[in-house]
Amino acid sequence: MRRIAIGLLASLVGGSAIAANDHAIVTPPPHCMKIEEFKKAFDHKTRFEILSPGPFHVAEGIYIGSPTTPPGLPPGDGAILVTHRGDKGGLLIWTRGDQGCAPIAISQAVIATLAGIRTAAGEKVAPYDDGAELHL
Repeated sequence: MRRIAIGLLASLVGGSAIAANDHAIVTPPPHCMKIEEFKKAFDHKTRFEILSPGPFHVAEGIYIGSPTTPPGLPPGDGAILVTHRGDKGGLLIWTRGDQGCAPIAISQAVIATLAGIRTAAGEKVAPYDDGAELHL
């Protein structure tokens, strides 16, 4: 019981220090490269699926809510889900034009959630006009 209390205390103290310093964190620009270059890094058992608007918006929410991602929206106006036959998890690559940016590992549970989302009739994602905002 004592170990649990010490661990809990350490996590609370650590969490407070992180929260107090959030404004001081400087986020480097995302690493981007041509999507074709990403594809060359994988074998024929790899599937690349462009997310439709519904799953893309849910992925944005997951990104925004994650404590391990930088603040703000993801660095793209679209996303590609990368899965490999035999693996449980995958990658999510944010896309902007022909560039893939800031890939993040995602779990099997997130992949299943994204697969179950249907895009509403008429919903679409327009590409960035000025690189600053997403238009529906």
